[in-house]
Amino acid sequence: MSDNKPDSEQTSLTNRPIVAGTTVSSTDHEAWRNDLEGTTDDLIAGLKDNSNHRAGTSAPTDNAVEGQIWANTTTDPAKLYADLDGAGADTQIITTDDSASATAEGISELATIAEIDTGADAGRTITPAGLAGSALQTTADGAVPKSTYNAQSVLVAVSDNTPVAQAVAASEFVGRKAAGNVGAMSKAEALAVLNVEDGADVTDATNVNAAGAVMEADYDAQTILMAAADDTPAAVTMGASTFAGRKAAGNVGAMSVAEALAVLGVEAGALATRILNANTTQVGNVGAGEDDLMSYTLPAGKLASDGNALRITAWGTTATAGKTVTVKFYFGSAALSVWGSFGDDAWFVDCIVSRVGANSQTIIGFLKTTNYKQPLYVIGSEAMSGSIVLKMTGENTTDATNDAIQQSGMLVELMA
Repeated sequence: MSDNKPDSEQTSLTNRPIVAGTTVSSTDHEAWRNDLEGTTDDLIAGLKDNSNHRAGTSAPTDNAVEGQIWANTTTDPAKLYADLDGAGADTQIITTDDSASATAEGISELATIAEIDTGADAGRTITPAGLAGSALQTTADGAVPKSTYNAQSVLVAVSDNTPVAQAVAASEFVGRKAAGNVGAMSKAEALAVLNVEDGADVTDATNVNAAGAVMEADYDAQTILMAAADDTPAAVTMGASTFAGRKAAGNVGAMSVAEALAVLGVEAGALATRILNANTTQVGNVGAGEDDLMSYTLPAGKLASDGNALRITAWGTTATAGKTVTVKFYFGSAALSVWGSFGDDAWFVDCIVSRVGANSQTIIGFLKTTNYKQPLYVIGSEAMSGSIVLKMTGENTTDATNDAIQQSGMLVELMA
């Protein structure tokens, strides 16, 4: 039977005995002939099948049967061929000896993870699972594999792209000293880099002072830290009613009220209303002659610019009718004089002193009593760069009676 058909499709010859004298009809004859032809075809096909599935040194005789396979025994090992499309059995089937390459089909062995890690084998195939578990995968695109890290370690590199594990011992650092490469650093080496001593205490006065700082303990009660030279702060005790500052000469330090007033250019008791002096202590003449009554010393430079001016207001009384008295106002050596027989009366003087130059002033005013008013005018020549005395004087020109003229008050105001 043919090997290329299942048993159910094989043609079988029917046993047909012929008895002598029996007539064979044409129908029987036709059936026998058909059975014989079918069996013959099967035998021919089987022969072809056996011929085309064989081993030999040449291609099959009928080399145009789709699916036929044959082996060429002239090679070692033998090479298998197959006719895949009925156009001829000329396609070689890969055998165990045909290794795959970049230019040829063939059989390739699967690489192990160790072989993948080695990376020197060009004949094995890498599978996805093998790649995922290999160092080749973890180092792709510059990544560092986890296996590079050891216990208690960090990765360091002393040159580009060369990280290695650096073990870190207990109480140890990793860093780079003033000289050498990055690496492990002992406590002593770290202290040297930090420039602090072993066991340094931030509250230790010696260390704080060496570091250029001050301690709370540097401040005593009622003190301010001041320095007359760079980097030398020292506590200065501030007494009651004192300031911290620097006078026109000398170092920074405590400053008394008088020293502060001198720096400010104002007198003690000067009001914010620009009153330079206010005196209400009554005073009178003594005996005969001209006596100073009230006075005020104008500080140097108080009228610093042309147009600056003072207003001086003075007032008082005369004690007895019939006495002749003289009242004068002095701005330095310049005097406004008024005199008369005032009797038992009150008097009032109002003057304006205006700077017109460094050594020149105009002084204008008037004297007023109950029944008398007299204008006053004089040109002064005082140097404004120095201090100037302003005063009122009184004189009893009738006799030597005390308090014939009295002054009750004087105000000195800075006008501009």
